[in-house]
Amino acid sequence: MSDAAQVAHILDDFTPRASSMMTAGSAASSGAMRFPQSFAQQRLWFLNQLDSASAAYNVVEAFRLEGALDDVALERSVNALVARHESLRTTFSSEEGTPIQIVAPSLLVHMARRDLAVGSAAADDEAVAVAIRAEASAPFDLEHGPLLRCTLLRMASHEHVRLVALHPTLTDGGWPMGTLPLAPWASTGPGIPGRPAASPGRARH
Repeated sequence: MSDAAQVAHILDDFTPRASSMMTAGSAASSGAMRFPQSFAQQRLWFLNQLDSASAAYNVVEAFRLEGALDDVALERSVNALVARHESLRTTFSSEEGTPIQIVAPSLLVHMARRDLAVGSAAADDEAVAVAIRAEASAPFDLEHGPLLRCTLLRMASHEHVRLVALHPTLTDGGWPMGTLPLAPWASTGPGIPGRPAASPGRARH
């Protein structure tokens, strides 16, 4: 199979998996805390009510890692951050017509793993670009969450690309990924022996 055909096959295979990841995770409903939404969150909530299938505001960042990588420790570091920061456990709903944000007492985020190696460097870069576009076009379920997706792409035994996708309601309607507590995890990650390399890019759908 040619590199172009392999990349096309990855696109066909990756897109539905990206969509299904919006339900990857479980939140405990008992003990949840409820707060009013901010004005910025209300705006995004209203737009989502008009078109819940829209991924127009998704933010995706990709980080290339080189070196030995412990994917189990990486996933554990993600969930340690989720446990530590309420914003990453937040979903959105309404009560008696009033928009609210709900902070779950616990949330387990599953980090999807994909073997994405194609062959040539150019084809691998295109495969990563395909994966980023697929993540950017997969909608989030604001009411049930989670509003964060993490994916690890294996390009070679010592080369990986880590994708982080989020809905901007987590940043109170703001855009920068760096405003999230995920920023340290995005660069090195606690307990991760891999060496971060240059990012292959950021997508804002």
